[in-house]
Amino acid sequence: MEPRDDSDKGRMKAAVHFAVGKILTRTQNDEQVRFSKATIATVTELLMNQVESMAQDLEAFAQHAKRSTVSPDDVLLLARRRGALVRSMHTDTRTHMRTIFVQHGHSPARKQPHPQHPNAHCTA
Repeated sequence: MEPRDDSDKGRMKAAVHFAVGKILTRTQNDEQVRFSKATIATVTELLMNQVESMAQDLEAFAQHAKRSTVSPDDVLLLARRRGALVRSMHTDTRTHMRTIFVQHGHSPARKQPHPQHPNAHCTA
């Protein structure tokens, strides 16, 4: 899941840098704490690396499930595998994610029986 070219990646990084700067500046104003430009750049780099890693994991989860679209369940699996994420995701966030996917015409992922399972052809 690589950007189309270096200029796309540069634009994305600039946008993230801008957002990180705004968030930290707001905190700086509220808490009387200063963040150096180097700190903003470091947080931006960490965030970009984290998002790229998460995107690769999500893509792998979808491919493993033989899907071409990442589902909310993939995101929840990612959150469970990364303990700090699951603690930060509240129930209403998970519900909201599923609602957005349904509104965009995607059905929530349902576990399908394994085709080689002896009872895969049976119905309940």
